[in-house]
Amino acid sequence: MSRIGKKPIPLPAGVKYKVEGNTVLVEGPKGKVSALIASGITLETKDGFLNVLRESDKVAAFHGLTRALVFNAVHGVTTGWKKDLDIVGIGYRAELKGKGMVVFTLGYSHPIEFPLPTGIEVAIDPKILDNYVGSYELAPNFILTVTREGDRLFTQATGQGKVEVFPESDHDFFLKVIDAQITFETDSQGKATGLVLHQGGDHPARRIQ
Repeated sequence: MSRIGKKPIPLPAGVKYKVEGNTVLVEGPKGKVSALIASGITLETKDGFLNVLRESDKVAAFHGLTRALVFNAVHGVTTGWKKDLDIVGIGYRAELKGKGMVVFTLGYSHPIEFPLPTGIEVAIDPKILDNYVGSYELAPNFILTVTREGDRLFTQATGQGKVEVFPESDHDFFLKVIDAQITFETDSQGKATGLVLHQGGDHPARRIQ
């Protein structure tokens, strides 16, 4: 563990720390985090790095641990931490409901709504938008084509230009250039089978490609 303890910790600009007793308070762009410092361990800043030092080999067992705790605190207030969740199962999926709720469909008789704690952000994989990419027939010879560019979704009606649509939830999108909304209708796999254009009324469209 002493080899880990000797590794300097890069100290990004805007990050500062304060040691009070056996606790260090690290502050950065994403907030404040405290970490414990074992007795006999000290911190020193040099050339943009934070060094974790031990007084003697008697505390070698805590050297690497303390360095890991301090590193995690610095990382947390700058880059932050994330967790990737893979949902595996036929028809299983997750969708955002506004900005404060995640709705899981996991094979139960009802969806499970999970409110997000304060300060936690959730993003759905942009590839979910691939489920909506295709052509939808609003009327004979009038097709609405949906395409994806990265994490952005676009629509283009027959004879018109391409415009971006913006998410209100996983299934609901709105246009900024005109007062219109789009709701995608999906099957149990999350694949779009049609959509409804909300513009001066509700205009359903079946997916043809």
